[in-house]
Amino acid sequence: MEEKIELYSVDNSILNDAIDRVVVKLHGLNKKSGSKIFLLSGASVNAGTAAVAINIAISFAAAGW
Repeated sequence: MEEKIELYSVDNSILNDAIDRVVVKLHGLNKKSGSKIFLLSGASVNAGTAAVAINIAISFAAAGW
């Protein structure tokens, strides 16, 4: 039986939906251009860039991408 480990949990459905949309868009760009590297940057310190990057990485992994 496969056990899932919850690495980083966000209970905000709006944020989860936004992350899912970003992941789908990045996947589409990857298919179109072959890009495998994406840069995320924040507008200021503590903008949440690391949290967004972690959530995107987890979403990619969960989707098998």
